[in-house]
Amino acid sequence: MTVPPVSSAFGCVSATSSRTPRARAPAGRRTVTVIGARAGERTVPQVWLDPERGVVRFVTRETLPTGEGVIDVAFTEHRPLVGGFALPHRQEAYLDGKLVVRVLVRSAAVNSGLDDALFDPDALRRGR
Repeated sequence: MTVPPVSSAFGCVSATSSRTPRARAPAGRRTVTVIGARAGERTVPQVWLDPERGVVRFVTRETLPTGEGVIDVAFTEHRPLVGGFALPHRQEAYLDGKLVVRVLVRSAAVNSGLDDALFDPDALRRGR
């Protein structure tokens, strides 16, 4: 099983890692901390953390109806939203190296005046 090369999902992101969290990247590239994998390990469970953007990649092994598979989810194209938070406007999920879903966010808004009732668990249970 292979997972897409880092460059296909992240462009300018690079990292080295070990089972003990640490990261290094060449000058001019984003630095990420990789937890759970050593450099070059692409199919072991791991999380990539960017100090400014949070989780930018998540890799796990799951049992699927067709057998075990490697799921790799990449969060990219971060854009500022509010209070220093950057929302990833592109999310791609790979199964055993094959792109299976891509989510593109066209617009996002915060505190847009939604009715509190939309978030009421009792109302949701009643099928409101």
